[in-house]
Amino acid sequence: MMATMGVNVVVGIRHQISMDDPDDEAVTEFAADLFSVRQALVDCALPVWEEPEVGSAEVVDFELFGEAGVHALRRVAAHLQTYAILPPPDEDDDDAADDETLQVVYDEGPRYWVQPKQGEQPAVHGHPNDASEAYDHLIHHSDADGCYVPVEFAPVIVDERAYGGYVGSAHRLLEECLRLAVALQIPLDLDPDSDEVWDAADGTLEGAKGWQRYGVETYTCLRLIDAARRSIETGAAIFFV
Repeated sequence: MMATMGVNVVVGIRHQISMDDPDDEAVTEFAADLFSVRQALVDCALPVWEEPEVGSAEVVDFELFGEAGVHALRRVAAHLQTYAILPPPDEDDDDAADDETLQVVYDEGPRYWVQPKQGEQPAVHGHPNDASEAYDHLIHHSDADGCYVPVEFAPVIVDERAYGGYVGSAHRLLEECLRLAVALQIPLDLDPDSDEVWDAADGTLEGAKGWQRYGVETYTCLRLIDAARRSIETGAAIFFV
């Protein structure tokens, strides 16, 4: 059964907010969210990043299959990370968030993460080698808000002061989704809005094989790949809205 739409990722959101209503309180709230993310980067001694000014990065909205679509892709990632094999296709992707393997990975937390501390050295947990086959940036992130910044760093930033509580790297999200695309046998030139993908997501594609057995996951993976590439290209963060 295909999941309900509802959660999007946006690249170039400053442009969108400013164009909607330059005087709206959303502009002030967005500035506070940006500050919290930048501060987390500073406290982790990572490169300084600024969201592009209005007009320099046109907004692009990548529609997902709601939170259920994100959970469906995370379920696949959790099984690959844990067992190195794909799980069977989920008959009802609305239940993906309750998958036992995914819940264990959630509970264990990222294999490599950093906790910034203002005025102190950040606390680093785990090691890059521990996360080489993991999907930390995809899995350990809010599925309703938060952002991925176009800054390359390996550990997930875990900071309750930052917008969304987690800060991910668009570079790492791209790398992880590309690995998932290989595992799912997704052609990278596949159009996520094609009838073939939508039929696969609806479960109405006859003789489905390979990626076609994972229609919702394929759609979500392709959209996140596009968003991450757009983020890296423009310097604008990926925001969940």
